[in-house]
Amino acid sequence: MKELTTQACRLTQMMEKQRVIPSYELILPFVQVSSKVAKAFTVDDVLLLDLDSLDLTLLQEGLLYAKVKLIQGDKSSLLEIVELKQEPIETTDSKKYEILKLSFGLVQCREIEEKVKLPLGQINFETVSLILKNIKIAQASLVLVDEKIALKITKVEK
Repeated sequence: MKELTTQACRLTQMMEKQRVIPSYELILPFVQVSSKVAKAFTVDDVLLLDLDSLDLTLLQEGLLYAKVKLIQGDKSSLLEIVELKQEPIETTDSKKYEILKLSFGLVQCREIEEKVKLPLGQINFETVSLILKNIKIAQASLVLVDEKIALKITKVEK
């Protein structure tokens, strides 16, 4: 029994020394859509974003943390922090409209400063999650419509 207690203490000490790497959600700009539209997405629907280029932001705990851009590194694509923000998310009290979050997933980073380059990790730019009130309602892929970035719904969550 004493041996188990010693092992538990050593494991606790090891875990305390191990630093947790913060995670940030990589998102596109929030989109305001009518409540009816948000609940009625079907496969192959197209959501026009009116973006000329990928406007990416890191989000953490309800704060828009930093603007980032996609750059080409030596061996792979990276994210470069362009501007630190730390602004709260704008919300709406409208019953007619909902705020839709467009997420690529999580990026881990120890250091958040301008010009820092982050590896993409498990980010897949072919898949975007549409999230409404913290619930994933659909999945989409990036498409171009009249030279503007848009999303094509590929899967609707039930």
